[in-house]
Amino acid sequence: MKIQFLHPEQNKITVVNLNNFEYLPLFYLFPKELLEDICPSLVDMPRNVHGIFKQEQWYTMLNSDFFFQAVCDLTAFYVWPSFGISTYMECFSGHDPIWRLAHATHIWEEAFEHLSGVTPQGLVKSAKKEQRWLNTDEFESIMLRIGIYGINKNNLVPCIQAVKEMRCIEDYDNRYSNAKIDFYRKWYHTRTRFKTVSLDRLIDRHINNSPGDNVNAELGNFITNKGADFEEVSCSIIDAQRFYETLNYRDREILEMRVNGDTYQEIAEELGYSTHSAVLKRINRIAELYLDYKNKQE
Repeated sequence: MKIQFLHPEQNKITVVNLNNFEYLPLFYLFPKELLEDICPSLVDMPRNVHGIFKQEQWYTMLNSDFFFQAVCDLTAFYVWPSFGISTYMECFSGHDPIWRLAHATHIWEEAFEHLSGVTPQGLVKSAKKEQRWLNTDEFESIMLRIGIYGINKNNLVPCIQAVKEMRCIEDYDNRYSNAKIDFYRKWYHTRTRFKTVSLDRLIDRHINNSPGDNVNAELGNFITNKGADFEEVSCSIIDAQRFYETLNYRDREILEMRVNGDTYQEIAEELGYSTHSAVLKRINRIAELYLDYKNKQE
């Protein structure tokens, strides 16, 4: 950005184009403890503009991609709660629109400027003024206000709501997460106008047939549904059956009993588990196996 520097002795104003200088007000919000933990190389950066420009080391750092990335990532992480999403930001990928909004640092820089009156040019005018360190509580409170203000000022609420309602698998990071499992289950259950054989079906639906019979029954339902897409349905059925066949005998027993309507406690008593929570943990493990299976297929 362009910054004006006044030279009193020469009675002259110089305009200088400085990379990342617009993000310096945000940087000065980060608590010392946070920088020590996440970006220790930035802890000793001078707390005033004069100190930065007097030392080439810090002037170079300010202009670096590293400085921008640090401000961008930390700001995104702490404005994330403003979006009203309980899932951690790390569970989402760079394809997720809300993840991208969180990393749109200029939105939050402008929001902070409007809320506080602190501007990059203002830092230049008080170039020797030492910027105090904020404590963690102050910082998190300010970041929440910045996030809410930035979202409302830019009319992002409808966009955020639309993204929440229309998630796609590319929105999620490759790692395992409950949010990703939930999405997989909902997506495979609702992506077509007919019911598909999926992990969601096997675990949660109360059907009186065996898994093999379920496949045949679903295929029969498909044949009578002339509006369905044969290739998509067939692939879903085959995919579910193939995953089922990768499971060991005990896991198959658990799924079959759930399909037949048995409770976790009933399954535990029948199969010799000490508590129903052991069965639930096993089903969660099956869900993880399903995610691994799907990732290998993609």
